[in-house]
Amino acid sequence: HLQISKLSGAKVIVSEIVDSRLKMAEELGADATVNPTKENLQQKVKGLTDGYGADAVIVAGGSKSAIESAFKTVSPAGTIVLFGGTYPPTNIEVDPNIIHYGEIRVTGSYDHLPTHVERALKLLSQKKINVKKLISHTFPLEKLKEAFELVKSAAALKVQIVF
Repeated sequence: HLQISKLSGAKVIVSEIVDSRLKMAEELGADATVNPTKENLQQKVKGLTDGYGADAVIVAGGSKSAIESAFKTVSPAGTIVLFGGTYPPTNIEVDPNIIHYGEIRVTGSYDHLPTHVERALKLLSQKKINVKKLISHTFPLEKLKEAFELVKSAAALKVQIVF
């Protein structure tokens, strides 16, 4: 999301609780990064946007706190995209007046269309996005269990299995 947003001309602020992922976001061009366990996310976003908030908030990790934070950082008439589902399923606490009076749009994004795949392949072939940096670990198929344990631990960014 970061690289595509930058290509579209957006100013990108990344919120993440794992510092190594924040470092990667900086390397990939994030304009600002925030660890919400160490800084006040809402204050930081408001400060970086002249008090308005973010025009669009993409919640890629489906944690309850990340989703609830989206409603505190989005600008009036802004959009929240829930890209990552929650597991286990959970309920969030949101004052519906924030959505109503703020004219906030909330949408989900789960699947992709063939046109999305075509665009992604075109961007990759033109070297406009760097996905190699996103792969933090590579495992042979024989070590699949070890790879899944690493993914479960959240210590990896993206894990690649090679055949």
